[in-house]
Amino acid sequence: MIDKDLKRLNNESITDYQIRVCSLREVKGLTWQEITDIINEELGFNYTESRYRKMYNNFVKSANEPDEDTSRRIETMKETMRLRDLRNQVNATIRTQARAEANRDLAYECAQIVALQKPFVAPLPHNFAKGEKAGILCISDVHYGIVFKNFLNEYSPEIAQERLEKLTQKVIEYGLKEGINDLYVANLGDMIAGMIHLQIRLESRENVVQQTMSVAELLAEMLDTLSKHFNVYYYDCLDNHSRVDVNKDTSVAMESYTFFIPWYLKARLKDNPNVFINDAELDNDLITFDIFGYRVIGVHGHKDKPADIVKELSCLTRRNYDLAIMGHRHHFSADEQQGTVILSNGSLMGTDNYAKDLRVSSHATQNFIVVSTDNPCECIYRICLN
Repeated sequence: MIDKDLKRLNNESITDYQIRVCSLREVKGLTWQEITDIINEELGFNYTESRYRKMYNNFVKSANEPDEDTSRRIETMKETMRLRDLRNQVNATIRTQARAEANRDLAYECAQIVALQKPFVAPLPHNFAKGEKAGILCISDVHYGIVFKNFLNEYSPEIAQERLEKLTQKVIEYGLKEGINDLYVANLGDMIAGMIHLQIRLESRENVVQQTMSVAELLAEMLDTLSKHFNVYYYDCLDNHSRVDVNKDTSVAMESYTFFIPWYLKARLKDNPNVFINDAELDNDLITFDIFGYRVIGVHGHKDKPADIVKELSCLTRRNYDLAIMGHRHHFSADEQQGTVILSNGSLMGTDNYAKDLRVSSHATQNFIVVSTDNPCECIYRICLN
């Protein structure tokens, strides 16, 4: 008696039945001869075992190996997809470049408009003799645009401007006291509040474009004032709050409001012979420069930990450094690893509501570092601004 699973189903074609029964051979533990006997009895045929075995093997082979036409269609589809992906990649690159060029043009245009309203008086070039000391001013975590008030701190665009003006006067005071001629300004990022967190967007008074334009002008005024006393060398790096895309996983590094600032400063201060706006030497993530033969590296800090920065950046750049500076963590710290001094800059903003809710606090501070011919970190002025 034939197993009910091996009997022909209603409306099942002869071919479908033969293939189904052959496919059950191993499941049922049958030989090809037993399969042949079942099919012949069910269909009234008199075929040999060889006929069913070859038919089934050919079916399996054709299912696993597409014919020539199918293979050609698959290859055509693959090539079409490759071309489409390439076209999308090229379009994305062009779009990013176009946005960058548009932002650069906007920065130049804004600088020219502001220059007509508030022109700088170009100072005479300094004729300083080579000094034995230089200064490094670290600026970071201004978060311009955010507004809040708590029992520890209060902040707004107006307060940010007041603190930058106080910082400028303190740097002039300490710089003249130390007898420095060359001042290196390291913008370590997060000049604007941006829009990367909901709470920031709720607390921000201005949109990101206004934030960027406003803080760029404040920096221009700061550099202009400092240039009356020192040769000013400006550097900056990418950060996290200035990214265009809120989602960090899909954001493109080159799409950042950070780039607007040096473009603006170049246009705004183009007639000042004592201000030098420097482009990145290695990468837009990194600030690098030498003072008296000492190598200095600066990062924002959102990709780096103080405990690992010396090892990782030395390996990354194939260089050793005497001084590493970073922001992002909103508090002052100092350490030394393998002969490299590591300084973490405070924030101009101070303790905001987010930090308060985490039960952490810090004063609004910025670092002014004095470098001598004998020491990459002769002394540190931790300038308190609130």
